[in-house]
Amino acid sequence: MLKPDSYRDAFQKSHQILLLADCNYNVLDANESAIRQLGYTVEEFKKMSVPDLFFHEEQGKKFTQEICIKDNVINWEYLLKRKDGQAITALLTGDKISEEGNIYLLSAQNIGEIRKETTAVIRKNELTATKSMNHLIVHELKNLSYGIGLAADELKDSIEKIPKYLSDSIDYIEENNMRLGKTIKSLLEFDKSFDLNFTLLNINEIIEEAIETNRNKFKLMDIQLKVNLTKNEFFYPIDRDKLLMAFNNIINNAIESILNKDGIICISSKSANQKSIVRISDNGIGMNKDERTNLFKPFYTTKPKGNGMGLYTAREILLGHQIGFYLESEKETGSTFSLYFDRKNLEPNT
Repeated sequence: MLKPDSYRDAFQKSHQILLLADCNYNVLDANESAIRQLGYTVEEFKKMSVPDLFFHEEQGKKFTQEICIKDNVINWEYLLKRKDGQAITALLTGDKISEEGNIYLLSAQNIGEIRKETTAVIRKNELTATKSMNHLIVHELKNLSYGIGLAADELKDSIEKIPKYLSDSIDYIEENNMRLGKTIKSLLEFDKSFDLNFTLLNINEIIEEAIETNRNKFKLMDIQLKVNLTKNEFFYPIDRDKLLMAFNNIINNAIESILNKDGIICISSKSANQKSIVRISDNGIGMNKDERTNLFKPFYTTKPKGNGMGLYTAREILLGHQIGFYLESEKETGSTFSLYFDRKNLEPNT
């Protein structure tokens, strides 16, 4: 038999929201998870009634009445109300644990937390599968590229005077082999993108470095660049090289989406308090809803010269930095990537 202290310890250490309450709607006790997720102190809980914790108080009364009549309620979905007024969706279970005093245990699972954990597992599995596929693809592509390069060199060396039509074909082979080499390089960089070493740095400096890295591309593509960065310094814990890679991938995506003349790319930032927003916009080919939905999947691309890894890698780097991002796009109009830096959302170990 477990001692009462053991029950108390299990109550406090549970990751679920646990409340002791009675059939008169009184909250008798709350565990640490309830305090953390709902924001009330134990003293505040004890001054509240159960319906006060529900976004719709009538549902709190109904939930209690059901338990007190049937002795238990299993996995009913409700909106609970945090101290700050925000609602959280939770699966509630109630079990009467004492006939004397009509006391029951209310346990709640934050569905948002469950979904977050599920998403994390899916992302981990997706990343593992993608890395395994990468190794196979890189191996095969290296062999193909080497063979194509040898064949092109042998053609040039074996023909004394190469006809124009054949010379153009060899040039085309070499040009595409160079593109193949770039694809191999991007796949190799992908595997190195997720070991992050954080340093507190000014975000604007990273943006300016990304702009300088791509300045020749803007010039060659005759793209007009408009830059409007805030003068406020905004420091955020980042892995400089990895975040620079993410910025470069997003900027390259914007460059590659511009197929016509009069291309324009706008890069801006603004900061206030503990938040900063960076936007990268283009007037390129844009995307429809289906393309936007699939854009961050590995190997998916909407561009003839894309390999489908740039934005997927950027997404993983941004998520690793706890940087929010949002894509707005319209076909034949252009796209805007918005990146949200919020120091309040940082985990303690970042």
